[in-house]
Amino acid sequence: MSLYDQLKSLSAAAHLMYIFFTYHNAHSAFLPSPLYHDIQIMVKNAFFCITKAKQDNPDGKFFLNLLGTDHLESIFGIVRSQNGSDVVTTSSPRYKEGGLRSQTWPSC
Repeated sequence: MSLYDQLKSLSAAAHLMYIFFTYHNAHSAFLPSPLYHDIQIMVKNAFFCITKAKQDNPDGKFFLNLLGTDHLESIFGIVRSQNGSDVVTTSSPRYKEGGLRSQTWPSC
């Protein structure tokens, strides 16, 4: 699937979610509000990151699946484990390396 087709699909999904979320004030009956807003922000972020990348390098490739928050999630896991909720993850060096996606392509 080309990047253009992926963006079309993301846009269609975001618009459908908006319609279902606002239809007869369904709101959280369709999807919890925080999840709805997180998904819409993720779609917006994908469009902005692609625009920035194409502005910097118009002929470059962009892989949508490499966008993510693995590094942020690993930091959250380390901080949470330092508070004593999970002792195993702080002793394992695998959790201190960072996410795979953050190592292969810089996130926007």
